[in-house]
Amino acid sequence: LPYGMYIPGIDKYASPAYEVFFVVQVIMAPMGCCMYIPYTNLIVTFTLFAILMCQVLQHKLRTLRQLPGIRVRDEIIWCIRYQIKLAGLVDAMNELTTHLHLVEFLCFGAMLCVLLFSLIIAPTIIQFIIVIFYMIMIFSNTVVLYYVANELYFQSFYVSIAAYEINWMDLDIETQKVVKFLIMRSQKPLAVLVGGVYPMNLKMLQSLLNVIYSFFTLLRRVYG
Repeated sequence: LPYGMYIPGIDKYASPAYEVFFVVQVIMAPMGCCMYIPYTNLIVTFTLFAILMCQVLQHKLRTLRQLPGIRVRDEIIWCIRYQIKLAGLVDAMNELTTHLHLVEFLCFGAMLCVLLFSLIIAPTIIQFIIVIFYMIMIFSNTVVLYYVANELYFQSFYVSIAAYEINWMDLDIETQKVVKFLIMRSQKPLAVLVGGVYPMNLKMLQSLLNVIYSFFTLLRRVYG
């Protein structure tokens, strides 16, 4: 078989089970790789584009000091409209991917826990090395995804800091109200959500790794 498997009560080497499993694995494995890798790259690309929009917004706000007072209010209104477009992009991403991120979150935790356990029971050095390489690949893929989501979370929050650092005290009252509205909107960071509830960031990944290690320790004690 291309990949090792175990199904209770079924001899995977007996005919016709072996032939059936072989055909299913040969067909599904390339399809899964060709579908999952472009999907992850696409999500990372959209998230990087949202990060770039946050940085454009920050740069726009920091350059307001160089403009005459009469133009500042128009530029701030433009920034608010741009921020609304940015929030719409992140909301659209969450509507499309939030439940997929939840499935990926659960599958990654289960796979990493099983792979850690496989290191203990691997009978040969070759299998041990294969498990190590597989762990590195799925872990690096997940770290990239969570890192860019974490960067989006903080870059969107930095917009409020950039808005606060402009010379808003020297502006007229109406413009100050507009700046205050922009700061209030920016103080709720944009986040890629997992399951529509939890923000995807490095803190969440760290919590998941702690849970995985706890289950791995339990499995090792039971097996030992």
